[in-house]
Amino acid sequence: MSYHVSIYPTAVGMQARTDPSVTEKIRSLPEIPATHRAAFISRLKLCGYVREPSASSLEMVKFFGKTPVTVSFHAGSVTFSVPFWADADEAIFEACMTASELADSPDYCVFDAQKGEWQFT
Repeated sequence: MSYHVSIYPTAVGMQARTDPSVTEKIRSLPEIPATHRAAFISRLKLCGYVREPSASSLEMVKFFGKTPVTVSFHAGSVTFSVPFWADADEAIFEACMTASELADSPDYCVFDAQKGEWQFT
């Protein structure tokens, strides 16, 4: 089991207010533009995340102690995943903070799946 926090285009978050299942309809999500994706990757590298070479899709990872934070890039979202381990508190905190920092424009919002909360800039 993992803790998940995701970045979505703001339009998705606004739609989710009336249709909570919108994030499950992956094919209907608006795509994140390539320039924004590249900016997210650059900012994650500055934070110490590295590309996961064995991943079949674009993933980056950073360890906090023994706990990894994996960032997965999808067409319409960027998801931070942290395994629920005994020492995962710091990694969960950092995943949430980094997601909030990346989504620091009105174009994006953050969804914390465990809390069921949307965060808008």
